[in-house]
Amino acid sequence: MTTLNGTNFTVLQHARRWRNGYVQSLECVHAVFPQASFPRLRVCARHGEGTSGALGAGDESVQFESDAFNQAYHVSAENSQYAFEIISATMIEWFLAAPTLAVVDFDGDEVLVAFTSTGSAETSAVAEGALAYAVGMLDRMPARTWSK
Repeated sequence: MTTLNGTNFTVLQHARRWRNGYVQSLECVHAVFPQASFPRLRVCARHGEGTSGALGAGDESVQFESDAFNQAYHVSAENSQYAFEIISATMIEWFLAAPTLAVVDFDGDEVLVAFTSTGSAETSAVAEGALAYAVGMLDRMPARTWSK
């Protein structure tokens, strides 16, 4: 666990075996923000098997003006207006600059950021990169988006 600005970040590895036998290895960063109340929002990469993202109960698919972003990611949200507030043009550029980004989940007071593991770097370097990306993403969020 790493603490930055009073927030605990947990970095972990996760391997998921899909029904078709495909194994997806992920480097994940999880954080809990007791002061936050995020509506459910999921950004899921379209690359790789099993990463298209399913809609949760009450969620809707959200499309953005950026064709490149829409081709790279599927976004589902409990509140589409909130999705547009979080995923600004700056955030779209941030997402598109991370080719191994697999999933970003906001739900209540939790945030999860997961990257597809390439297996080409030391685990500690990948974990540090995932943590730096998650912190950078959170720093780009407008303050008003930290509560419903």
